[in-house]
Amino acid sequence: METTKRFQSPLRLSKVRQRRAGVFFLKNLRRHVTKGISVCMVSDRHESIKSAFNDPRNGWQATGSAHVYCIRHIKQNFMRTIKDGDLKDVVNNMGYALNVPLFNYYRGVIQEANQRALDWVDNIPKEKWTQAYDEGRRWGQMTSNIVESWNSVFKGTRNLPVTPIVQSTYYRLACLFADRAQKEFARVGSGDLFSEYCQNAIQDDIVKSNTHHVEQFDRERYTFSVRETVNYREGRPMGTFKVDLRAGWCDCGKFQALHLPCSHVIAACSSFRHDYTTLIPPVFKNESVYSIYNTAFKVVHDKSYWLPYDGPVLCHNPNMRRLKKGRPNSTRIRTEMDEEVVERTPTPRRCGLCRHTGHIRRNCPSLNNR
Repeated sequence: METTKRFQSPLRLSKVRQRRAGVFFLKNLRRHVTKGISVCMVSDRHESIKSAFNDPRNGWQATGSAHVYCIRHIKQNFMRTIKDGDLKDVVNNMGYALNVPLFNYYRGVIQEANQRALDWVDNIPKEKWTQAYDEGRRWGQMTSNIVESWNSVFKGTRNLPVTPIVQSTYYRLACLFADRAQKEFARVGSGDLFSEYCQNAIQDDIVKSNTHHVEQFDRERYTFSVRETVNYREGRPMGTFKVDLRAGWCDCGKFQALHLPCSHVIAACSSFRHDYTTLIPPVFKNESVYSIYNTAFKVVHDKSYWLPYDGPVLCHNPNMRRLKKGRPNSTRIRTEMDEEVVERTPTPRRCGLCRHTGHIRRNCPSLNNR
């Protein structure tokens, strides 16, 4: 009796492993790092991440956490499918648009240029990749660049065995948290209430608010009409905006998306001498930032103090290590985002002796004249 064996293709095995790795990582991230809090996770549209996030057994659905898409990966997928560099910039503007009218304007530009591109964009849920429909869940974080930056940090250790990778990660984080905690403690001691990022953003809006014209629309001083008189080139035309302090609303959309008072809100508060800093969330305070980094990492004892271990011992294969010979190759993975829209004309090769084109040093005509 013959028995048949089913073998899975390497592509199928790769997808299964990616899904298992995504489930393992997100499950433990939720269990040990973001336990019991509502967070917004920014990533690409990989199926393993979406399935792991939507699985109720991993705990992400219990507290109302959100999963949104990175705008840089959206542009990369757009270039891979549509291959239009000009419309790629329009898609980027759609994602960063702070209000619905501005989003609809850029959508109309794509509709006039390419209907296929518009169908591709409309196929993605708006609340997953745009600030206009995001309802403030992103807090202005449109990309996953903060996490991607760690790829360069671990560039020299990612090819090592698992133990050195874990050790390097642990010690680097311990040094980073200690340094950041010391700096934030100094900022708290200096008397600064808000973080440096918050102060810089508010300072720019204070300068803009001095040129706005404010009209009060109710007795309780909650709704205002703010008219701009100077064009600061913020990517939208000048106009008159409604401000509702009770609802936390401004027509420009910046107040809802970034959770920081925009210039219109500051102008409305200044019209009746109200402290606009009461509208800033506590997460922007230096004390909140200091509480994040004020986490002490335990120093690992010398091996002589470790408890005896009776489990299996794993050894790496030294033949699988890469040999560092010759000129190092670039480890950066280039994608469609790195392709230039304008084609560059190659520079003609010149002779090393007479510096003319059309020949090389070996058969240069000037050699016969010597």
